[in-house]
Amino acid sequence: MRCPGTADLLEAALREGADLLGGLDPLIIDGDLDGQLTILFDIAERQGVGIDIHLHDAGAHGLAEIAAVTDRTLTSGMAGQVTVSHGFCLGAANNDDFA
Repeated sequence: MRCPGTADLLEAALREGADLLGGLDPLIIDGDLDGQLTILFDIAERQGVGIDIHLHDAGAHGLAEIAAVTDRTLTSGMAGQVTVSHGFCLGAANNDDFA
């Protein structure tokens, strides 16, 4: 989102043979959670690939990102095709957060 042309490069990589789409810290890196997820899920659906999003954000930011990724995964019908790697926020989450 913060570097124009990145979405085009991601799609080009998939056309050239990459078989998985990656994302990174939508809030801290891009400052646009919905924007990054919209681009990633749109590309993944068009190209028929899965998504792996690396989340290093802690606390409320990280939990909000995981909730948003979960919602997008379910509404897009991509269950089983989306992975969150690292998920640093989960190490400090309490039972209420998991509820």
